[in-house]
Amino acid sequence: MRSTTTKAFAGVAVLALALAGCGSNSGSSTKSADSNAKLSYSINEQAATNLKDGGNLNLSIGEITPQLNMFQANMTVDTSTLWNWYNPQLIKFTPSGDMKLDKNYLESVNSELKDGKTVVTYKINDKAKFNDGTDLDWTAFQATWQANNGKDTEYSANSTDGYNLIDSVKAGDNAKTAVVTFTGPYPWYSSLFNNVLHPAVNSADIFNNGYTGGTLASAHPEWGAGPYALTGFDANAGVVTFERNPNWWGDKGKLDKITYTVRADVQAQVNAYKNGEADTVETSTSELLTQVTSVADTDIRRGTRAANYLLTMNSKSELLSDTAVRKAIATGINRAQLQQVLFQGLDYSEAIGGSLTLYPFQKGYQDNLSKVVAKTDTAAATKALEEAGYAKGSDGTYAKDGKALSLRLPLFSSSTTSKAMYQAFQTQMKAVGIDVQIIQKSSKDFSTTVKNRDFDLLISGWASTDPNGVAFFCQKFCSDSTLNKSGTGTAELDNLIKGPGGLMSLETAEQQESKANELEVQALQTFGIVPIYNGPEIFAVKKGLANVGAGVYSTIRTQIGDFPENIGWQKD
Repeated sequence: MRSTTTKAFAGVAVLALALAGCGSNSGSSTKSADSNAKLSYSINEQAATNLKDGGNLNLSIGEITPQLNMFQANMTVDTSTLWNWYNPQLIKFTPSGDMKLDKNYLESVNSELKDGKTVVTYKINDKAKFNDGTDLDWTAFQATWQANNGKDTEYSANSTDGYNLIDSVKAGDNAKTAVVTFTGPYPWYSSLFNNVLHPAVNSADIFNNGYTGGTLASAHPEWGAGPYALTGFDANAGVVTFERNPNWWGDKGKLDKITYTVRADVQAQVNAYKNGEADTVETSTSELLTQVTSVADTDIRRGTRAANYLLTMNSKSELLSDTAVRKAIATGINRAQLQQVLFQGLDYSEAIGGSLTLYPFQKGYQDNLSKVVAKTDTAAATKALEEAGYAKGSDGTYAKDGKALSLRLPLFSSSTTSKAMYQAFQTQMKAVGIDVQIIQKSSKDFSTTVKNRDFDLLISGWASTDPNGVAFFCQKFCSDSTLNKSGTGTAELDNLIKGPGGLMSLETAEQQESKANELEVQALQTFGIVPIYNGPEIFAVKKGLANVGAGVYSTIRTQIGDFPENIGWQKD
């Protein structure tokens, strides 16, 4: 699903919650379907034969999340980063959005329409096994479906999108063939089962709690599979290590060892790169980029960011339960000014976006927010508050029933650029008559803050690992979605999305894209979330590191552009 918030990149195959950030746009490029946007990527793409056998890879991570199950509702992008190094990753997507199979797991994936139902057949490599010796077969697909289909509400799944439209998961001619039958046509099947669970994850309790505890045992390396095994896990010290997996049957991993070290602050991550303690770092602002450009043996890899950064307004917060307040914020925010602050010095600009469904470089993209909020209008914002019974106090802040509009906005970065962007937003809201209190926090607190909804406002991101944004429309906009941290939505809209005859029942991708654009207008009218920017992606990478960088639909942060076995150091 699609990976997601400021630090939230959540989702299974495609959606994940992530911290807010930005990058830059250049590198090897291909023309997108939208003539106004270009798709670009840069990973130093190399064939495995061009890579050395051996070497280490040192990386930074914002936090070791309390929940290590990437399918669970409380996962973030940091969760999936670690998960994908030691668990089955069957399918990836190329920068242009094409499905790419890891043949060590899957021999083929074929779909057909039978009696009005999409039927997908997965041929699994005969050699594929989990680390405990359990065959990776159709039962892994069954366990993944069981956990994510929404039928058992005890499972706290990140998303049920797509899985809830599956009628059955069965063995084919043999156990190494999984046959997935949907209830009707389903054009987005490629977003499902890109990752799979071990069959031992067969209850809600194991699913929800089995990957918590902060120990190596609780991370369940025995339930993993792949070229690397989880060999070290110290949550207190903030160090996680992976080494070549002796149980791996496939193409040998090129690296001897991968080490992640928690560095909660972006500046600490940049310092680690400058000091040779990390081999790559995201340089999301001009202040960070400037620091690394002069570092010896450094490549700057730039590309399109497959992510949406947005403002989330927590409707469960007392002050934001009033739609009028949320509307005032959405009307008063000047996104062009925020982008100007973020992109300063990056030689990058973008049109003001207005969709959380598709990206500007994708065919079918529409600016749907402009149909709800035509432009920044401070006067209209204050008028909305006054019409709802709010009165301006002597300090310029509106209040109602004795409660002033003072809202908490956590900031999970020490970056001066991020601070400047937050302060610009704070000033914009002050002009509207809303007091925004910026609360400085560590990135290590991100997942807990989001889980507990300990915020009024949140600037965060949804990052994608595949191009099928429409498939996860409900994940973003349904009122009962665990990823919809605004808590907005309506029963009527839910029905139009997932009910009989709704969006997800339409036969073709084109039909669903058209309907999604229509429904997104309605969803944005609840004023729970506001798109701010997409941005570029910039990484400083040690020369010679291959298949790492700005890979568009990447599954691991810092961005990995290929399957783990294809990551390594280029031959001299």
